[in-house]
Amino acid sequence: MTEFKPKKPFLYLSFAIGALIGAFFMFTSPYLNIKMSLLAGFFLMASIAFLYLVDMVYATIEFTKNELKISGYFSFRKTLLNLSEIKGYKLCEQINQTDGLHDEIRIVTSLEKEIKIFKAAYSDYLQVQEYLRTNFEYLGYEPLKYKNIGKWMPLVYAISGLLALLVALKKIF
Repeated sequence: MTEFKPKKPFLYLSFAIGALIGAFFMFTSPYLNIKMSLLAGFFLMASIAFLYLVDMVYATIEFTKNELKISGYFSFRKTLLNLSEIKGYKLCEQINQTDGLHDEIRIVTSLEKEIKIFKAAYSDYLQVQEYLRTNFEYLGYEPLKYKNIGKWMPLVYAISGLLALLVALKKIF
């Protein structure tokens, strides 16, 4: 049995818990009105979305003799696959804010379902990749689509900054 555990997502969990606490205090406030209840509802939905994403991304991967078991961080999501159902794995090029351009592992099943393994979630990501390389078939490399979009990002940021400045100036005058 080989098991790969994810890192602890302290930042995401603290944001989700803070948003839940904020929503609770807004809903129990004696000054509750429509605007405050909409904001509290937004906080509640944002915290639920963050908790769902943490459960999806930070999953425990466990390989036994005959099956692959993937359970989410909170164990809301559990996936159980026979190893015979797994076709192999492929590497996909991705862009991340912290890692830049990197490869992400995707396990491909016989039904063409892809299970993503995110690099940011595992401190032993290279060991996961090595385990898959030695035990499963390599299905190829998928390069990043729209690779040249990074050249246009400074221009998009500059235009959006100018538009925000125009909106702010319009409010002042």
